[in-house]
Amino acid sequence: MMLRRALAVAVLLAAPAAARAQATVDPRQTGPQLPYARFAITPFVGMVVPSSTGEAHLFAASEDVSITSVRRERGGAMLAGAEAEYRFARQWSAVGGAAISARGNDAFTFTTNGTSAEPLEGRGDRFTFAKLGVSYRIPDPVNDSRRFHPGGFVVVAPALVHLDREGMSSVNSPALNVGIAATAPVGRSRRLAFQLGLDDYLTFWDTDKLEAQDALLYATDGPVTVVYDYSTSNIFTLRLGGSFRF
Repeated sequence: MMLRRALAVAVLLAAPAAARAQATVDPRQTGPQLPYARFAITPFVGMVVPSSTGEAHLFAASEDVSITSVRRERGGAMLAGAEAEYRFARQWSAVGGAAISARGNDAFTFTTNGTSAEPLEGRGDRFTFAKLGVSYRIPDPVNDSRRFHPGGFVVVAPALVHLDREGMSSVNSPALNVGIAATAPVGRSRRLAFQLGLDDYLTFWDTDKLEAQDALLYATDGPVTVVYDYSTSNIFTLRLGGSFRF
């Protein structure tokens, strides 16, 4: 529910077509449109949205049927990072960014022989995100009668998700970042703006390494083999930052 609300807010701010539906006012009483800038640097804070994955199936060394399944619910965590933008065409920019999260509290549900135990809480992983791609600025309305004047941006970028697992070696997985952002000037400043963004990191997990690490983690009653029933998942982040544009 929280993710749906956040997505609705971000889309409303980022899309001029939606913003045009706002009540019209005298243009002389409205703020300016976001000026075009050659460079922009945006430090931000935010959060990793809580999410769930598929299941990890545990197989005993001497059996070929799953003895236990584990479902992990990732808790939310604070996030901090920065993004840099270089505009090379009227609407197009090269964009790169990085962010690192704190560790959240995850919930693990174990199911054995069709019976699920009460979820157990544990320390979550720390994420580091890095991306390098392109950003497209949605054109502003020609006759701009909007009450507010945010610039809307869509980002598509190859990315890397670095997973710092407590007590284990880190795991790097490729990802595809798709994001939307709304950037609005602070007052009538041409150089300062604030930005609200929503990012989706479609992550292609290095399941071989993750399964091998989990096999060591869950081998409390003897050797086990771990098999994930998923290889990709979506990691959503929300961010709010201050943009320096010049």
